[in-house]
Amino acid sequence: MAKGERMPKAFTQEEKQIIKEKLMETALNLFHDKGTKSLSIAELTRRVGIAQGSFYTFWKNKDALIIELIAYRARQKLYSTEKKFSASLTNPAEFLTDIIYTSSIDLMTKIQTQPIYKDAFKVFEAKRCY
Repeated sequence: MAKGERMPKAFTQEEKQIIKEKLMETALNLFHDKGTKSLSIAELTRRVGIAQGSFYTFWKNKDALIIELIAYRARQKLYSTEKKFSASLTNPAEFLTDIIYTSSIDLMTKIQTQPIYKDAFKVFEAKRCY
């Protein structure tokens, strides 16, 4: 074990849920700043306040985290869309067009401007998870 590294501890289910959420939100922030290649698991776990080995309680490697982050963000987008769903009842075609268009433009902009999205899609392509 590296100097200063803490021993991984056993977490309760509630603690795991809270820690995983913190890891994912922190990873998203760091990925947006640094991209996926320059972020280390050590930095991520240090910022969350857990031992580096505890990361592996949640994911087998950084690629697995990236793939889950894509799904996590997709769920957040879906939730946001569901909140707007009542508008779909008055004009369903306009609602769907707006959602698809807005989501597509948002994703394309992020792929062009934020390293996490470009790197994440490379991981997806390499793992053939689509």
